[in-house]
Amino acid sequence: MKTQPTSHRIAAAIWLAALAWLAAPDVRAAVTDLATTPLVTASSVAVKPNLMFVLDDSGSMGWTELPDSVWGGSNYASDHCYKNSAYNKIYYNPNITYAPGVDSSGASLGDATFTAARDDGYHSYDSVTGTTDLSASFRAYDYGSGAR
Repeated sequence: MKTQPTSHRIAAAIWLAALAWLAAPDVRAAVTDLATTPLVTASSVAVKPNLMFVLDDSGSMGWTELPDSVWGGSNYASDHCYKNSAYNKIYYNPNITYAPGVDSSGASLGDATFTAARDDGYHSYDSVTGTTDLSASFRAYDYGSGAR
């Protein structure tokens, strides 16, 4: 049995791909005219659509309480409400089962240990990431270190 040269098979594959591409329906996104001014200052009744992508990297992202309005001054460490998950939504809630993180394929990164908790639970594969012995340096709440 005689086989075709590789160049003929490549040419046939290219022709087949070209025909499939030509037969595919034309798919396009709808054309729109985005607004160039904020919506609140728009004078027209027909407001054009806007698209916003916002990332918050402000200092409040490092705070130990949520929402921001719960912080009431410099004496917050003595207020036990901050150490209550019903009031402070970031604080540990014993009624929730916290699952370990997963990697990009969905595989579990594994449970942490109290004596060797990873400093960054999402980079367990990274040799640079260290661990912390929580039995020696555990702090469930930031007691007025100045960083809130």
